Amino acid sequence: MRCPHCGEPVKPGQKVCFACGEKLRVRKLGRSIIDHRIIIAGGLLLLIGVIGVIAALGGRKKGSAEKPLRRVVQKSDSLKTAKRTDRRTSDTVPTAPADGSVVRAREQLTRIRTRYESIKKRFEQNPTPEQRTLMSKIERELGLIRTNVERLSSPLTASQRKEIEQDISSRQREVNTLISQLTRTGKSP
Repeated sequence: MRCPHCGEPVKPGQKVCFACGEKLRVRKLGRSIIDHRIIIAGGLLLLIGVIGVIAALGGRKKGSAEKPLRRVVQKSDSLKTAKRTDRRTSDTVPTAPADGSVVRAREQLTRIRTRYESIKKRFEQNPTPEQRTLMSKIERELGLIRTNVERLSSPLTASQRKEIEQDISSRQREVNTLISQLTRTGKSP
């Protein structure tokens, strides 16, 4: 065994290195002692639980378990017939707006708009033609995103909702790209 500080050999159990004077970490090799009272209490709780389960299952009558089962079977049969009578698929049934996705889309729109507004301030006084073009593209895309977010809050089918969410996502990527391009155009003259 060697000192971790200076590398000199040390004896097991030594608390201080004689070469450098640093304290040595002593490893304690001890076994964890399990208290027998904990084992006994755990065993008793387990035994009481098993006895309780057996008592609960043993106290039932034979026919009592069959009645609830019949009700479940009848309910599942009525659901099957209801599904057969409704010919519309889940793709054509309008669903209520998913609040989480609408809130998330609004927050993303707000973040993008805030980023754009902070960058736009640099170019408002006298923008170059390239900067004007980029700003008009960004504002048009932000308007389309806002329209899609509002559409997302209305009842839509699953496929319509997915299509709108994909459109919002692609437009957000486009706006972020346009904002990056605007940033790289530099300050206006």
